[in-house]
Amino acid sequence: MTDALTSWRLGSLEVPNRVLMGSMHTGFERDGERLAAFYTERVRGGAGLIVTGGYAVEERGRSVPDDIVLGDPALDPPLRRSVEAVHAAGGLIAVQLFHAGRYSAGLPDADGVPVPPVAPSPVAWRAARGVVPVQMSEADIAETLRNYARAGAHAEELGYDAIEISASEGYLINAFCSPLTNLRQDAWGGDSHRRRRFAREVVSAVRAATGLPLIARISGDDLMTGSSTRQDVLALAEEVVAAGADAVSVGVGWHESPVPTVQFSVPHGAWLSVDERVAAHLPGTPVIGSNRICSLAEARRALESTRLAAVALARPFLADPDVVAGAVAGRTVIPCIGCNEECIDHSMRGLPISCLVNPRAGREGRMPLATALQPRRLAVVGAGPAGLVGALDAIRRGHRVTLFEADPEVGGQLRLAGLVSGKSDYLAAARALARRFVELGGDLVLGRRIGLEELAGFDAALLATGVRPRRVEIDTDGSCTVLGYGEALEMAAGRGGSESQPSGSGPGARTELGDLLVIGGGGVAVDVAATLAPRSGRMTLIRRGSRRFAAGTSPSTRWIGLGELRTSGAQMWNNARLVRVRRAVATVEVRVPSTPSGEAGAGQARPSRVDEVVERRDVPVDTLVIAVGSEPRVLTGSLSIPHRTVGGARDAGGLNAARSTREALEAVRDLVG
Repeated sequence: MTDALTSWRLGSLEVPNRVLMGSMHTGFERDGERLAAFYTERVRGGAGLIVTGGYAVEERGRSVPDDIVLGDPALDPPLRRSVEAVHAAGGLIAVQLFHAGRYSAGLPDADGVPVPPVAPSPVAWRAARGVVPVQMSEADIAETLRNYARAGAHAEELGYDAIEISASEGYLINAFCSPLTNLRQDAWGGDSHRRRRFAREVVSAVRAATGLPLIARISGDDLMTGSSTRQDVLALAEEVVAAGADAVSVGVGWHESPVPTVQFSVPHGAWLSVDERVAAHLPGTPVIGSNRICSLAEARRALESTRLAAVALARPFLADPDVVAGAVAGRTVIPCIGCNEECIDHSMRGLPISCLVNPRAGREGRMPLATALQPRRLAVVGAGPAGLVGALDAIRRGHRVTLFEADPEVGGQLRLAGLVSGKSDYLAAARALARRFVELGGDLVLGRRIGLEELAGFDAALLATGVRPRRVEIDTDGSCTVLGYGEALEMAAGRGGSESQPSGSGPGARTELGDLLVIGGGGVAVDVAATLAPRSGRMTLIRRGSRRFAAGTSPSTRWIGLGELRTSGAQMWNNARLVRVRRAVATVEVRVPSTPSGEAGAGQARPSRVDEVVERRDVPVDTLVIAVGSEPRVLTGSLSIPHRTVGGARDAGGLNAARSTREALEAVRDLVG
């Protein structure tokens, strides 16, 4: 049984504990001070070893525009600054050597010339938008191996403590190993052993170039039908160790895998059996597990129940840098909710990363936690995500804060999201934010609807009163139950209705929903429908516009709820509106393209305009759920003290919790410093 807080050996390096901060591309690697401040907080928060984001070993290995190439002279000063900051804080840092392979977007080089992606074979992936990678020649392979070696040597020059080689998640090395993406019949492909040759050669090249401890991160399971077998994976693990790796880190899945790997819907610790399979096969070699291990308690359980030497937590260190030290000290730690909105989604778009529940992430230098020189009395109205984050930031810096919430429980829309299937971490995060606020001396007042006139005695106020569901008129004879989306989620969770949701006949004593009609096509509508699907019969979703269902939501999680709906057989109709409900039958009008009138004659162009016709469709409905968006919940009256309105209370259009928490943080800094 291994204690997470004991030290262990990574080659020549003694690592002080067994909880690593896994690799995350930040998007601000070019800013040494910003990167230094970001890493320093994580060292102080207890990360035994920090692994940087993936730094490309050559120009054609970059994935998104803000990726960097290790060895670019212009980047040496900021990278060296971040290394020095980690060491000054008493920490250790490893650099990840990376090559995107076919996952590169074909980025322009320094001269603006597009660099086509390279791969073992010209096999594009489904999101490549027609870009087919160039098959690497013998000369290309030799050059890339030299670049891996050069990058390894340069990492040692910059002062890094260790190196991790990214050979997982479908990137170049992993692509060489898989029969799906390596179709070669030469010395670099044709059978499993030859497909693994590139991985062996990369590790050997880096090992020959530097004496730094070396981690090889492999894919424990590609989660791709027809890809590497379990035996292939275990053989690769053996071979990278024989080639010079001091430890093996285990990842899982590709970008194109049809199975979620790190999203909110994945149970905590879901991939430990994959990690353990590799660890059991490599006795005497440290193996590092990862993916959906979200807290120190979970890290401890993972280490106690497996032969892993260490575990890597990535996004939990975004949600709360204090994930280890805070837990050891008995403080409440804010959990990662697996939303991906400000981290993975930002990274995929070439934007700096941050965190929905901790918008200071990535802004530590600009927003330090220094104690306020002049403590102020701050009132925060609304304990949804914006109010909770704003109140916690103010109390952490010594201000006197009272947080008012009209409902008997904190969370607002974050609480409702926590009732969605697979999203219980959202509710856990809201409660953790509130507990941490109270631990620091904040005054939390629940179940009290505050008036603006009652805030006059404070120095400033943050108004984060959130949203209420948008109301729509329904022409119904009362033959079906009409619910707001909040009421529907409450009922699915076994609770009563909510005052804040529009109601028709109310849920009554119903426990099953029968045939379900959902009005709305945004992310909330899809979440609600996916949650209710197991409780319903026939399900239909309708939206007025032509946008895709759940458009505008996280690209890395949107497909999960939609997949659940398709599996359940749900109908999803665009350009549709409810006309009326009579005798438990909904009449819906749907605009559909009609066949172009007339045929083009000889020498005539075909008609370019496609007319639309309106179809009337009858749908059985026992329960109708309204999920057509939200509108601000505002307080009436005037307020003489400095104040700011944030989040949905300011603007419910395109409501986004990440935007709300970011606004709250910035507003609190403006209001009370």
